[in-house]
Amino acid sequence: MVPRTSIHRSWRAAVAFGAMGLGIALHAQLQAPPAVELQIATERAALVEIFGPHTVERADTFFVTPDLAQQYIQLTGYPLPEPWVIIKAIVHGGDPLGYAVVAEEVGKFYPITFLVGVDTDLRVKGVRVLVYRESHGGGVRRIRYLRQYRGKSLSDPIRRHRDIINISGATLSVDALNRGVKKVLFLLNTYTATRP
Repeated sequence: MVPRTSIHRSWRAAVAFGAMGLGIALHAQLQAPPAVELQIATERAALVEIFGPHTVERADTFFVTPDLAQQYIQLTGYPLPEPWVIIKAIVHGGDPLGYAVVAEEVGKFYPITFLVGVDTDLRVKGVRVLVYRESHGGGVRRIRYLRQYRGKSLSDPIRRHRDIINISGATLSVDALNRGVKKVLFLLNTYTATRP
């Protein structure tokens, strides 16, 4: 039979470890300021800004395979967390204009929701922030900043201090958008390569 004091010590240790884990989780939550959900633009408005008059010819669900996720890690060093993305083919009067994807990347604490539109050569036609949730770093939602992505392709670095100018006080948001644009370009290049 196990002595009662031994059981008592084990129980106390379990409670202490549980409390410590809860304390760490609470500390992380307390570090994050409350999310400020700022709706910048609707998807429809962003598509009109980037492509002008258009229609969505089709919206395909493109699934991320483990092999694809591994290729992305090798290319960028970052994980590819989404199991799928919705890719919209954009046309006007029967002529293809390009593709659009709504994606998210975490800034400092919260996800930034944005839309990337590319032309038929898979170069960025425009990027628009749809929802910004951080309390700081909102300069990335301005058109003047987002213009830097125009013309970028998968072969471009799309990195801060390389081909993207940083915004003071918004470094993590800048890095998040850089990762997001690169991710969308990677997925679109793979998607179009697999279509007949």
